[in-house]
Amino acid sequence: MTNNNAKTEETVDFIDFWDIWRTVSHYKYFLAIFLSIVAVIAVYVVSKMTPTYVATATLLLNDNYENVLNLNAPIDIGGNDEFVVTEMEVIQSRNMIGQVIDALDMANHPSFNAALKNPGMAAQLATSLRGEDNKPKRRTEESARHQMIGVFGSNLTVKSIPQTRLISVTYESSSPTLARDAANTLSELYIKRHDSVFKENAEREAKWLEERIEQVRGQLQDLEVQLSDFLESNDLIVVDGVSGLSAAKIKQLKVQVLKEQQRNLKFAGIKSFVDEVGSTDLDALFGIEYVALNPTIQILRQAQIQAQQKVNELSIVYGPKHPLMINAKKALSEANNNLLQDLKVLLENTEITLTTSNHVLEQLKKELMEARAEHQKNQKLENHFINVTKEIESSRQLYEKLLQQALHNRLKTASHVGIASIVDAAFTPPYPVKPKKKLIVGMMIVMAAAFAITVILFVDAAMNYSFRSANDVNKHLGVELLGITPKCGKLKKHNLDVALADKDHAGFVEAIRTVKTNLLLHFKQDNNQKLIAVTSTVAGEGKSTVALNLAYSLVGQGKVLLIDADLRQPSIGAKIGMEGHHVGLVELLRGEARFADCVYRDPRSGISVLPAGGECDDPLDLLFSPRFHLLLKRLKHHYRYVIVDSVQTESVSDAFVVAKKVDTVVYVIKSSSTKRAQVLSVFERLNAQGIDVSGVVATYVDVNNKQNRERFANYYDFNTV
Repeated sequence: MTNNNAKTEETVDFIDFWDIWRTVSHYKYFLAIFLSIVAVIAVYVVSKMTPTYVATATLLLNDNYENVLNLNAPIDIGGNDEFVVTEMEVIQSRNMIGQVIDALDMANHPSFNAALKNPGMAAQLATSLRGEDNKPKRRTEESARHQMIGVFGSNLTVKSIPQTRLISVTYESSSPTLARDAANTLSELYIKRHDSVFKENAEREAKWLEERIEQVRGQLQDLEVQLSDFLESNDLIVVDGVSGLSAAKIKQLKVQVLKEQQRNLKFAGIKSFVDEVGSTDLDALFGIEYVALNPTIQILRQAQIQAQQKVNELSIVYGPKHPLMINAKKALSEANNNLLQDLKVLLENTEITLTTSNHVLEQLKKELMEARAEHQKNQKLENHFINVTKEIESSRQLYEKLLQQALHNRLKTASHVGIASIVDAAFTPPYPVKPKKKLIVGMMIVMAAAFAITVILFVDAAMNYSFRSANDVNKHLGVELLGITPKCGKLKKHNLDVALADKDHAGFVEAIRTVKTNLLLHFKQDNNQKLIAVTSTVAGEGKSTVALNLAYSLVGQGKVLLIDADLRQPSIGAKIGMEGHHVGLVELLRGEARFADCVYRDPRSGISVLPAGGECDDPLDLLFSPRFHLLLKRLKHHYRYVIVDSVQTESVSDAFVVAKKVDTVVYVIKSSSTKRAQVLSVFERLNAQGIDVSGVVATYVDVNNKQNRERFANYYDFNTV
């Protein structure tokens, strides 16, 4: 529908750089003066700075360098970041710096003494980070030495060059020769230090290797004698392990025991079943798999079945005393006796087999226990043999390694190559690298400009408590700006109330037409919007003037009625030149007058006006009355547009009552005057009540202001100024 939902939708804020440029341009003279002063100060400060010279010596770490005692491969310096970092720390260690200070007698160098008296910001920061006190204290030899090392270290930079074995040693000084000598001397002393350390380590480690070789040789001999005595005392001949045969025997016995246990369990189950059901229950006995699968029992069982079938067949034809029946029954009896006798023999054999199986199983278990005992004994002997063998092998490998290392160290000492070499010695710098005067001056000007612009924008934002542009209205209120009205002098103020009627103010007329056009474009979304309330936040914002001239401008669209609903401070009658008292809205709502008597037709513009009428003790009751609601409903069908001049929203609630009964609201804001917080509070209430706001009209805009011409370029013909 309207802007009421616009505030509920998420909006994306953006930076209006053009608005920022306009704001900064407004203060361009102040900005130019400020930057000029900063430039002069920057030039003066830079001219007083002490020049700084930088000299750099480059070291190459040798790839074939290695420590003396190295039981593995040589160190690969090119791929060992830890080694490079360690050597960099050695170069800039306090010990190395102290040697350079002594070698160059820097304590008596004028440039270095000047740095001691004024160490600079970097050295002071390093001192503070170490937790040292910057307060003056008694100067001792130790503290002086400590200070010199600190100042030297703050001017020293040691770093590695990526993907190479190069290390650069850089020193800064106000003296070009001191910078050169410090970098070269430090590099040379670093190389000499490693040479001396290498020789000391070589002598100490050669002595340690000799002692260790003798110790390992004695241990190896003792272990070989111990192994020989062990084999002889246990009468062992080791071919394929001591416990191999006993382990195979145990495995074979386990298989035999498992088979015999299965066989024993089978016959024990048969015996238990027979004891339970008896030896005469043929059907139960034939359920035993061992019995059912016996070949003899199967033959006898087949003979029994055939005899039984023959008896069954003859019993159908002959009686029980027939010779054939007697012979058949006799054959069946013989078959049953034979089957029972063989079953009895088979079951007796089962018991015998079970007894034999129990005896065999006990014998196998006994042999298995004996085999396990023998295997445990063999395992202990084998473990001892393995341990002694491993000790002998380990000692032999260590002995051979020590011999190789001793030989390697002797060869390495004879062909020693230093840890590093100087590939690029430092030279006397021809010009200082610091300070970069042009850069410093430029940066100070840029920083000053950024600071000044920030202050300008901050102050401008702090002073911008109102609405000064169409962007402000749309950004903070979520509605469009319908148009503006220009700010005029006191002599012209009264004339503006009837500007459209007099056709005498071209700029103002065009501004009101812009408001009308944008309002009608808004109404295209809903042609049923005819009741229009005009209100503002506080008095004196030009609300009634806008309502009156808006009504004048809408005459061309059809019949227009202007209602003065500001019952507390009515002004429409005076603005259109009505003389004396005229009945109006108050009398109409009380039922004291007819509508025809209350309406006044302006002869100049042709609009109908319903003035406020007489005095009213409680305007809110009248505006809340059903009569007012019914009146607006009927007027909507009789007029093309009804403009309601409502009271301001800040002091009373009349405006919200009127706004609730009309179709839409036109909100008037005094440009660069009405407080933004007040308007936002009113719009929150309007949105909460679902009241449609077509847009905002900004009044009292200073059209002579260059910034306003840019901010409201689409809402006013500035060529008429």
